[in-house]
Amino acid sequence: MTFEEAFDPIRSLKASWSALKAAPAPMWVGGILMFVLDGGGGGGGGFNPGGMRNRQDMEEILPVIIAIGGLACCMALVFWVLASWIWIGFANSVEEVLRTGTGDVGRVFESKGRLVTMMLARLLAGLLAVLSLVPMVIAVGAAAILSAQEILPEVAAIGMGVAGGIVGFLVFIYVALGLVFVPQVVALEGLDVIESISRSWSLAQSRRLRLFFYYFVIYVFMLLGFCLCCIGVFATGALFSISRVESYLAFTRSNDLPGWWITTGQPHVAPAGSWGASSPPPIPQ
Repeated sequence: MTFEEAFDPIRSLKASWSALKAAPAPMWVGGILMFVLDGGGGGGGGFNPGGMRNRQDMEEILPVIIAIGGLACCMALVFWVLASWIWIGFANSVEEVLRTGTGDVGRVFESKGRLVTMMLARLLAGLLAVLSLVPMVIAVGAAAILSAQEILPEVAAIGMGVAGGIVGFLVFIYVALGLVFVPQVVALEGLDVIESISRSWSLAQSRRLRLFFYYFVIYVFMLLGFCLCCIGVFATGALFSISRVESYLAFTRSNDLPGWWITTGQPHVAPAGSWGASSPPPIPQ
């Protein structure tokens, strides 16, 4: 299967729906957990400092703000660790269901000894993505400083800031798309941190426009669930989670796919060393 076929969002969502129907327990449990921990989002209320009557009010509320901020950071860290853990078992469960048509919900929670690698790989990928934002921050900051010092006219500074922001955002998207496969590589192929970064970058090479379109469509599909009284987002979120793994497998396991249940409707016996490859298959051309 070509990359364009594997990352056809409509095809992938249909295959994900078939997997969900075939093995609802592991696919629902794993998919919803992945959506909540790694694929969803949250919001919060606003804080209006103008509502403070004086400095004493601010001093009184500051400990509360710090406590809430600390709690939020702790919760974010817990969610990130849990997502790293679930990523491994869930991705391998999706492979098992696509291969055999059946699955065990218990395997969603098996880390295969790859949790530390997953955490380090995701951390490095996140740091690289953040570093890619540095040029944008420099450009916007320089424009603001030059405008404040009246070195550049306000209109020119705004133009410089907007141009720098657009270019910087495109650099960020380029880097982020190059790292998007890191969790799948660690979970399904068992590579180490540096190897997973390198393989993800190679898989995305010259394919970023297709990847951008693919992720845009499945994100929009996921968000459509909010239109169904917000409850439907758990269904669309589960399919979104499955699809990210299914498309990766459809491309990287394209030589094996014709014998899998998802293609033939018949269970396929996994070869020795499966349920997470012991060595990565070659990148299809």
